[in-house]
Amino acid sequence: MSGPRAVVVAGVVEPREVARWLAWTAGTTGGVAGGGGFKGSHKLRPAVDGFIPARVAMSGHLGALTDLPAAITSSAIDPRELARWLRVTSSNRLINLDPATLRNTGAGGSTFGGADFCTPIDRLADATEMHMAPRHEPTRLPLFVELCAGTAALSLRLHGGRHCRPPVSRMGAKTGYADAILEVLGLRPGQGADRYLWCEPDDGARLMLIAYTDEALRREAAAIIRGWADEEPRALWERLRDEGAVKGCPPAWVAGVGAVDAREVARWAFMGSASYAPCGSDRGWSAFLHPEEGGRYGAGRLATAARVDNLPDLPATVLDGAVEPPTVPPGTICYMDPPYVGTTGYASDLPRAEVVRLARAWADAGAWVVISEQEPIPELMADGWHAVDITDTRRGQKRTFSKQQREWLTLSKPPLWTPDVQVSLW
Repeated sequence: MSGPRAVVVAGVVEPREVARWLAWTAGTTGGVAGGGGFKGSHKLRPAVDGFIPARVAMSGHLGALTDLPAAITSSAIDPRELARWLRVTSSNRLINLDPATLRNTGAGGSTFGGADFCTPIDRLADATEMHMAPRHEPTRLPLFVELCAGTAALSLRLHGGRHCRPPVSRMGAKTGYADAILEVLGLRPGQGADRYLWCEPDDGARLMLIAYTDEALRREAAAIIRGWADEEPRALWERLRDEGAVKGCPPAWVAGVGAVDAREVARWAFMGSASYAPCGSDRGWSAFLHPEEGGRYGAGRLATAARVDNLPDLPATVLDGAVEPPTVPPGTICYMDPPYVGTTGYASDLPRAEVVRLARAWADAGAWVVISEQEPIPELMADGWHAVDITDTRRGQKRTFSKQQREWLTLSKPPLWTPDVQVSLW
């Protein structure tokens, strides 16, 4: 059989399901019900009194059919109706308040919201075109850098996929914003990078970063945590706390070179999941949280062990502080998540002036530099950099107690995606 082949939209058709539908249709009064079932009141014998000839004959009819170059949808779509729906939806106020009671009248979605609620028409058209265009594989990423890595939540999401996250919660981690940041950069969770460079001054967090590069180390650390599962949790926490700061973390680590103590990795992971303020550096840990009764992430010891065990291997170099840029390959992305100005401090600070200097140096070296802060960085905006507000994209628990409620990215190159900004009703 020659000629154009049929186009199958959104997936592969199972031949057995085609055969089943034909057999049932041939032998059922009334055909197929709207819900997908068969509604016949009694059975018919296809070879004797069915609507279609016997099964052998049906097979012959199928074999004689020719291919048609067709795309199949459940119904025809009028482009103008789709455009009309998009325009109305993107300009509705959605909630109509009664002016006397200030309660929703229940007639939401029928009032034009004005400029504050109306997506500009050119932006709506661009977004529609982008989402309906065929998706292409993302550009290969040779090097992904995190200069203030913490637990490298962004690298984990980039390498391990949408559900990959650090095994321990840490103040300032970008787990909730990881998907949005990657999308701004035109990246996809799970696509990975050829190499990673992580810079982190905290010895405990750096131990965990090293574990990301070594499967045997993770397996051993996870087994040690499981071995602590039956101990009384507070007594265990106090015993491990009294051992002091984490030990044996090298200032520099290249995947596959050197060794660290798996018990120290396990100790930091457990203490991080069972402490209100997990530090692990010279400041120690404070305020016990029962790991099986909430803890951080609500992770018990077995759950923490599983998270350590299930991390992907990442090809990374780990250093003990932000560094000057080397010669970087084209396409390198450098992400910075420094301590935010005017918020809770870290054991190791990185002043705004140093953040700006490093950002300019990495951008001059050819990297696309992206910085998280509670505001666009004025010094870099004056250089012609770009800013994106990602506050409303956070997944999971929203910030409640933090003074810092806004989340901005400052970028050395234009963003490849910008989220819609949610406008307050008040």
